[in-house]
Amino acid sequence: MSSGANDECMMKHALCILLCLSFFVFSLAPQAETLTEYQVRAAYLYNFLKFVKWPGHAFENDHQPITIGIFHFSPVEQDLRNIIRNRTIDSRSITIKILEQPEDAQDCHVVYFGDIERRHQIATIGIVQKNPILTISDAGYFCRIGGMIYFYIEDNRLRLVINRKAVDNAQLEISARLLRVAQIVDE
Repeated sequence: MSSGANDECMMKHALCILLCLSFFVFSLAPQAETLTEYQVRAAYLYNFLKFVKWPGHAFENDHQPITIGIFHFSPVEQDLRNIIRNRTIDSRSITIKILEQPEDAQDCHVVYFGDIERRHQIATIGIVQKNPILTISDAGYFCRIGGMIYFYIEDNRLRLVINRKAVDNAQLEISARLLRVAQIVDE
């Protein structure tokens, strides 16, 4: 098998793993016969955490939870709360912090930008860009403004764009398995 064919096979395998993890999370959602768009987003957000490693100084101690910041009135909030309930990532519990202003994101480990205005996204990224804070959105321009992961569904498949420069500046490590299935940009 050629190196290119082998790489493509590995990418498909990694994507399959991510999708399987997502379906596992979906199956745990109570009374979920049909998943909503927000349940899908919440499941992917949770699964992205499994593929990221934060530097030691990102946490005050070994027991500090992973904090996900979500701007107020995000429709993803309740679905994400249902998914993370009683779950851990690397022995850390997961909490959600509701953000009112860009400055509120400074003590988070992840910030999800849902349906907030672009100017709030730009302001928040400007504040947190040198900190070990993973930024995620489903806005198409997100990586061009310094965000780290832009995700979307196309033809019933997860598509990812990862801004490697922004990830490196924040001293985060994203698993090679996730990087292999993503389009990598250096914005």
